[in-house]
Amino acid sequence: MGNTSIYTKFNALSDSLKGQVMNFIDSLAEKKSKKIKGNKQKTPKFGSCRGMFEMTPDFDEPLEDFQELPFSRG
Repeated sequence: MGNTSIYTKFNALSDSLKGQVMNFIDSLAEKKSKKIKGNKQKTPKFGSCRGMFEMTPDFDEPLEDFQELPFSRG
């Protein structure tokens, strides 16, 4: 929809309806500005999770679930 079409339709409205359209446009613009402000993601700081996780001493050991099974393939 082009600007000319919007302008023509807007001008055909009564003054009270034009006021309602302007209020609606303002509310859309406000929603858009709030959405833009709320979408900024914080950059995580290096080392911010230090101390939250602990590795067990056997971390590098093979898991029992992946050891050879007693039956042979064939």
